[in-house]
Amino acid sequence: MTKITKDSRIVAHITMKLSAGLADDSTKVNNRPAIINMGDQSISPAFEAELLGLAAGESKEFTLVAKDAFGEK
Repeated sequence: MTKITKDSRIVAHITMKLSAGLADDSTKVNNRPAIINMGDQSISPAFEAELLGLAAGESKEFTLVAKDAFGEK
């Protein structure tokens, strides 16, 4: 089974939620999945760390604090 590595290219639906659990943004709205190239710094290291090791077709829910998701202000 294929697993996500530090060099993977991922095509996935992503839903971001606010801390109250309400959806803030989702790729599912327009049925256009996100394309992520692991290691190209397009997403935060913390986000990448959550994806590493996931198998093709596997889903995962996780929480990132703002600084880990979007970087320091």
